[in-house]
Amino acid sequence: MFDKPVLFKFSQLPNEAHVGIREVAAVVGCGVTTIRRRVAEGRFPAPHNLASARAVWNVGEVRAWLAEQKA
Repeated sequence: MFDKPVLFKFSQLPNEAHVGIREVAAVVGCGVTTIRRRVAEGRFPAPHNLASARAVWNVGEVRAWLAEQKA
């Protein structure tokens, strides 16, 4: 499930960067479907739409969510 290159790349990105759902799922450690379900339930940050067919997540928001889960 964890793709080390994705995790390494994520750790190097600035908080202002954006990543796709597959990268988010890899960092969080779950599947794409789980990310979508958590967003729908309000338990995960909603994506931002860069274009009509491209949803991305803000790296800073994902990091904040991860920190909340550890607290």
